[in-house]
Amino acid sequence: MRYKLIAFLAGLAIIFGSAESSSTTSQSSQDGAIVTLTTAINDGDELGVMDILGRVRLIAAKEELADPDFVSFLSDIWYGREAKHLEINWRLANRTTIKAFIAATLVFLDHRKLAEIDEPEFRSFARHLLGTSIDNIVVVHAIQILGLMDDAEDVNILKNAALGDDEMIFRAAVLALAEMCVSGAQDALLELRAAAANPGRQTFIEDQLDAFGGYSRRIRGCE
Repeated sequence: MRYKLIAFLAGLAIIFGSAESSSTTSQSSQDGAIVTLTTAINDGDELGVMDILGRVRLIAAKEELADPDFVSFLSDIWYGREAKHLEINWRLANRTTIKAFIAATLVFLDHRKLAEIDEPEFRSFARHLLGTSIDNIVVVHAIQILGLMDDAEDVNILKNAALGDDEMIFRAAVLALAEMCVSGAQDALLELRAAAANPGRQTFIEDQLDAFGGYSRRIRGCE
């Protein structure tokens, strides 16, 4: 499971760190994504689902593109519209991991103005996962959702997540705080740096503090 977390966090770095670079992807990269995602879900291939959705987010970040049919398909899965998709194994589609992957993707696409979501519903879902899930990959996706929601009330939740022992959750929470526009997020990063006994953690936080206020914040409309 940890290699999944490493791959996901690498994807976060690509999405938030390289949106400035020239794009080599295209809308055609999403062709067949519905069939591919359906197959991955029905095979119980959680890594495959995460990879497909990660590529969709990368295209959205670089090109501001998302296939409307694919977005609608994700919404159907999220809301459990079983009658519309008899081809889906709903027992597998309703796994918490799959729901977390899809929720994080829909929130990301909403942030990019490529989808519309009910934000309170998704925020409640993410907060619930952070309070109940013991699956690190689910927790990381919940953290990403709250970071994108950019609610000052979530700053302490994310800070507390970063104070735990798990390194991947720590990094995900720090990245989420660094991407938030609310002023309290930077204060939380400073508190985390002061509390960090591990030099590696201190360096990671300092790197995010250096980036705070940079391009990633401008594209979010923080300034």
